[in-house]
Amino acid sequence: MQVSVLFFAFARDRMKTGAASFELPDGSTVETLYREHLAERLKAPIDQWMFSVNRVWAEPGTELHPGDEVAVIPPVSGG
Repeated sequence: MQVSVLFFAFARDRMKTGAASFELPDGSTVETLYREHLAERLKAPIDQWMFSVNRVWAEPGTELHPGDEVAVIPPVSGG
């Protein structure tokens, strides 16, 4: 199955793009996507990122479906 991924803030810088598509096996999760396609370039543990799937906040265990849109968002801090 194919999913599209949007990258924000410094995730965009590390991936050198704002969006990409990835091919995944059926039954894959956000964690599968991260481990197989993103971890090496994002260079931080999965728990240091926030994710959404189809504009709804998602956990690493969220199952993906063909055509889903995943957003990868660095943690935000403010003061």
